[in-house]
Amino acid sequence: MTIALLDSGVDFTHPMLHGVLLPGHDFVDDDQNASEQGDETSRIYGHGTAVAGVLHQMAPAASILPLRVLGTDGSGQAAHVAQAIRLAVNQGARIINLSVAGPVSSEGVRAALQYAASRNVLVVAASGNNGGSVPQAPADALNQKNRLGAFGTSVTAVDRDGNLPSWSNRGGEVQAPGVDIQTSYPDRRMVTASGSSFAAPVVSGALALALAQGKEAQTLAAQLSTGKLLDAEALLK
Repeated sequence: MTIALLDSGVDFTHPMLHGVLLPGHDFVDDDQNASEQGDETSRIYGHGTAVAGVLHQMAPAASILPLRVLGTDGSGQAAHVAQAIRLAVNQGARIINLSVAGPVSSEGVRAALQYAASRNVLVVAASGNNGGSVPQAPADALNQKNRLGAFGTSVTAVDRDGNLPSWSNRGGEVQAPGVDIQTSYPDRRMVTASGSSFAAPVVSGALALALAQGKEAQTLAAQLSTGKLLDAEALLK
C-alpha cells in the first residue's frame, strides 16, 4: 500500500520513518532528492516530515512516496503539483495526500486529479486554515458530484472534542483531528502540530487501512462524504 505525500519533502533519517519512505522526487529543484530543505528559519520547515509521521502512525504498514512540491517559503507551482499527482498515479500510489491549500484553483491540477480518479486513486486534501466557510483549492474540487468527487475527499480540522477551531476552513466532506497532533520533526525530534494539514493524513491513513482490507476506493470515499467526524471503525467494518 503506497500513499503519495505531496509536500515540502521529508527527513529521510528520522527514526519514526525508518523503512517507510520510498525514493521520491523533488519537483522544486528537479532532482531525485525529496528531502526537507532549509532550516528552522524557513516558513514551512518540517511540514512534510510532520505529515509523514501522522501517515505512518495511522497506517504503519503503508509505504510513503515523498514528492516535494513546496519551496522553503511555503509557495508552490500548480504545474509541479499536477506533475506530482500524475507521477504518483503512475508509480502505483493508491492514495494521494495533499496537505497543501491555496486561494486559486488550477485547471492543470484539476486535470491531474481527474487522471487520478480515472485510475481509481483516492485523493485526500486539506481544506485550509484561513477560517473560510468553504475549502480552499485543490480541496474545493473534490466536493463536486462527479467522478473526481467520487474519488476525492476534503478534510476539515477539528480538535479532540470535535470542535471547529476559528482558523479551520469549514465545508470539508469529513472532519478529522487536527489540533495538538504529536508527530515527527526533522533532526530526530518530535513536534506538536495543528492544522488541516495534519487532519488530512489521519483520513489518508484510515483509508489505507481500509484499502488493505480489500475495500473499494469509491465506496470508501462515499462513506466520508457526510461532513461529520471521521469514523475510522466504520471504514474498517
